[in-house]
Amino acid sequence: MFKDSILKMSLSIIANSIVASFICVIMVFAFSGFIVTSWGKPVYEVLAILIMGSLIYGVSWQSGFKDYNKVKFGHITKFIRKGFVAGAIADIPFLILYIVFIISFLIKTAHDVFYNITYTVYLFFNMPYSLIIGALKNQPAFLCLFLLVLPIISGIGYILGYKDISLTGRLVYKNSKNIAKLRR
Repeated sequence: MFKDSILKMSLSIIANSIVASFICVIMVFAFSGFIVTSWGKPVYEVLAILIMGSLIYGVSWQSGFKDYNKVKFGHITKFIRKGFVAGAIADIPFLILYIVFIISFLIKTAHDVFYNITYTVYLFFNMPYSLIIGALKNQPAFLCLFLLVLPIISGIGYILGYKDISLTGRLVYKNSKNIAKLRR
């Protein structure tokens, strides 16, 4: 039953994280003059995190919404922590990349090519946090906190989808009657 499994949701989360990184790279090139300003950096960082968060949240919300009906009709059993588990599984490649980055940081020399390559790859796959990573690159122990983002966003998104709570509808529409039109 791969179609409805946690693994499929995890792969979707990984794919959306990579898409968010590509979007952030495009944003960096498109708005490079804007990002170098003192107020441009925080604006870019907030936009990048919102883009990444919305992509992951959407996948998780949709999965939770579909699973509610499947549980209701007895096709699957209720597993409300599915979003957190899928997010944790989706974090495995990023965890491996983080571990390689930490090892390269600990064994680096003055002009270490291995460190520079791992830092660049780590930065690319975590592009939504690129400015924060740049500020903390000499203190990589704090960078492990970014590993919590995927499980938290996907877990919250899954729970809200399972309970049919649409944040998008609440943010976009003022009239509660228009929220029901989102699913038509």
